[in-house]
Amino acid sequence: FPVTIAKIIEKHKNAEEFVLPIGQDWLNANTKVGANFTTVKGTSLEQNLSYKEMVQTGIRIGVYIIESRLTKTSANIDLLYIKGNHDESPSWFFAERLAFAFPTVKFDLSYKERKVFLWEKIFIGYIHGDKPLADIDKKFVSTNKQAYANSEITEIHVGHTHKEVLKGNVQDREGVMVRVLSTG
Repeated sequence: FPVTIAKIIEKHKNAEEFVLPIGQDWLNANTKVGANFTTVKGTSLEQNLSYKEMVQTGIRIGVYIIESRLTKTSANIDLLYIKGNHDESPSWFFAERLAFAFPTVKFDLSYKERKVFLWEKIFIGYIHGDKPLADIDKKFVSTNKQAYANSEITEIHVGHTHKEVLKGNVQDREGVMVRVLSTG
């Protein structure tokens, strides 16, 4: 995993901006009750790591990405907390911990369900995607009218799915590209 991240960042080391969505079920489980790990809604999960190891590993990966890779570029770094449906609380605390450790990095730690990043004429919306997506393009556009009006390229990046489904992963909704990016 870190080797893949390192290659991506190295390939784009001269980029002006790096946007890293964090959260998105980064830590997988919200709580541990007895021997069981559970999601926000209480769905039981199997997990090989202890709760402590899960959090420590997530933090180490986040620190690795920021400290040893992103801070070596001249790019602006933006991290967006996107709450997931598995680990809402620990992922937010994890994002808060990273924000404390890296005060020069721009963080959006708000609990807003939909986040928008605007770079030049490119509008990228982020959402976890565990709720219905039928009108997600219209919701992003109607709540971000000025950013949308100033963009030439509009995409919405959706997480949540655990494997790639080839048909339907990308939809053009009247010029708004909705991409479902699997967590696999």
